[in-house]
Parts: sequence; C-alpha cells; structure tokens
Amino acid sequence: MKKLSLYALITALVFAWFTFNGFQCGSTELTSAKLYIQRSDWPNAEAALVKEVQKNPADAEGWYDLGYVRYNLANYPGMLDAFTQSLKVSDQFKTQIQTAKGSAWALLFNRGVSDQNRMLTASKDSVSILSNDAINSYRQSITINPDSAATYQNMAALFHNTGQTDSEIVYWNLARQHKNDPLFTSYIIDGYIRLGDEATTKGDTATEHKDDLAAVAELQKAFQDNPNDTLLLPAMINLYIKLGRTADAMPYMKKALDNNPNDKTLQNNYGLLLLQQGNFQEAIDHIGMVLKADSNDIDGLRNESVAYLRLGEQKKKAEMDKAAKGGKVEKTYLSDFQNAAHLLERLTSIKSDDADLYEALGTAYANCGMNKQAEAALKSADRLRKK
Repeated sequence: MKKLSLYALITALVFAWFTFNGFQCGSTELTSAKLYIQRSDWPNAEAALVKEVQKNPADAEGWYDLGYVRYNLANYPGMLDAFTQSLKVSDQFKTQIQTAKGSAWALLFNRGVSDQNRMLTASKDSVSILSNDAINSYRQSITINPDSAATYQNMAALFHNTGQTDSEIVYWNLARQHKNDPLFTSYIIDGYIRLGDEATTKGDTATEHKDDLAAVAELQKAFQDNPNDTLLLPAMINLYIKLGRTADAMPYMKKALDNNPNDKTLQNNYGLLLLQQGNFQEAIDHIGMVLKADSNDIDGLRNESVAYLRLGEQKKKAEMDKAAKGGKVEKTYLSDFQNAAHLLERLTSIKSDDADLYEALGTAYANCGMNKQAEAALKSADRLRKK
C-alpha cells in the first residue's frame, strides 16, 4: 500500500473562527458556559449548556455553543446533534457550523491516515489495534461529511491491506458513488475475482459462481464506459472461460488478438476456443501462429495436432456418409491425419513420457493406413500406462 499523504487541510485553524458573543444579557447557564469556555473547562461548559438548551430549546446560540464544546471533548456524534438542533432553530450559525464540521472531518480523516500509515511499520500485534482505530476515525469522519470520496477510498485501501475483501468492495463502491473514477471500478473487479478464487479453493461453487458473475457485470459496465480499455480484456476472457461461456469470451479474445497479434498465449487460447467450438480449420490457423514463432511449443503442438485429428475425423465422416449413399469417396482427410502425425511425432520426441500422446499418434497413423507405426505407438502408450 502506498503511504497516504496527510490532508494539510483545516486542522491548523483549530477553531480560530469560533467567535462568541460577549457577556451580553442572557441566562445564567449561558453566561456560565462562556466563562467555562474561556477557561477551556469543557466538561463544566457542556453541563451548563445542556441545562441551557433544556430550559430554552429554541436557543440557536446555546445549541451552537454546545456543539463547539463537544468538538473540544471529541464527542463528534454529540457535536453533530447540537449543530443540527441549532440549524433547526435558525441558520444564524450556518457558516460557522459548516466550518466546524469541516475541521472535525479533517481532524478525524488525518487521524485515520496517521494510524493507517503507522500500520506499515507496526508490529503484528499493533496492526490490528491501529486498523481498528483508523476504521473508527474514518467512520466518524464519514458521519460528519458523507460526501468525501477520499474517506471511502482510504477505508477501501485499509480493508484491502487487511484482507477484508467484502468490506473493501463495499467502500470502493461508495467511493465510486462520490467520484466517477475508473480505477475504483478496476479495484472492485479485482476484489470480486479474488473472492471467486478464494471460493474455488474452498470448493464453494455457489459463492464462486456469484462472485464471478459480479465481476463480469462490473467488467461489462466498464467496457461500456471505456470500450477501448484493453487492460480489462484478460480478466473478461478468463472469467468467461472459467464460467464455461466460451462463446461470450470469443469477441473479447478476438479484440485482444487484434491488439496483440504476436502474442503466442492469446493465439493459442483463441485457437483452443475455436477448437472447442468445432471451428477446426480456423483453430489450426491461429495455433499455427504459435508454432511459427516457436516450432517446439508444447501447447501449440498438442492443440494443433488435436485440431488436425478432429478436422480429419470430420472430413472422413462426411466421406463415409457420402459413400453410404453411393457417392465416390475422396480421401481428402488423409493430409489432415498426416499433419497430425507429424506434429505428434515432434511432440513425443520432446515429451516422451505421455501415454495419451502416443495413443493419439497411433490414431493418426491408423487413419493414414500406417498400421505398423500405429501398432508401435499404441504399444508405447500401453507400456507407459503400466509403469
């Protein structure tokens, strides 16, 4: 977490703007309260002002003074209540109250920032205490000024660094409501993805599915707002694949490829999705780009060989169906099985301990009419499985 800079805001003023009327004719309680305030005797000043507003609930000044005293007692909920009562009577002290609330918010915000920064170097036992203190300060500052995005942002960062992802997402959402920052959305997406991954680890498929869908919904909104934000593409692709929605992943994968045509991983993954959808020739074209860059890429060799096998099987079935209807068989599929065999030969020379690869090689040989080679490959597969 970056060290948070303190708000060099209003706190230095420390209520220099609070002016009180002199000892004008007023109630005994109000006069006493002003004397106590001059002496900074805040408890007695509060007691006197409580009596004053109980006797004179329409005394705007009495309520205002009570709010000021409670500020000095660090009783911020009581301060807000007193200021609210003063404004209900009149707006005579509206400007002073706004200034006072701003100062109280800044004081609490800075206190939260200070505790949050101290967490960076604190002992493990102290981190929890400082975290709770920072949260308490931020929550009070939010009560005083609920429109500050900075407070919600700092709360979210604090929850992120203490591993409280659910709360982190709540506060990023609140920050976003007060400041439309795409960065907040990216943090929300990241939070949902982390929650989904944690649920996956625990085997909680229902929660995993819920959090993954929440991440997708956030990503969709983000793309609507920023259609050219390519940084979001990998997350959307991975989530759709994880959810088994490969068709939904395809447009995002294609967009990612258009931006990075030389990315081997993207080419391979896009080809794999095409393969899963039965678009064998197109899959071969994209996976072929991987092998063009690296002829010994294991994933590329495996996926390309499977694509050729599937394409050969598809063509062979079509030829057999045609023959069953009395048509002439054209063995156009042979070249596909031959290509598959060449790829699998190269792959088994690199990865000679995989029985499945030898079995696939035997299938390719058999479909090419290379029976001896097919038999040898299948024997190798059996031998490896018996180890």
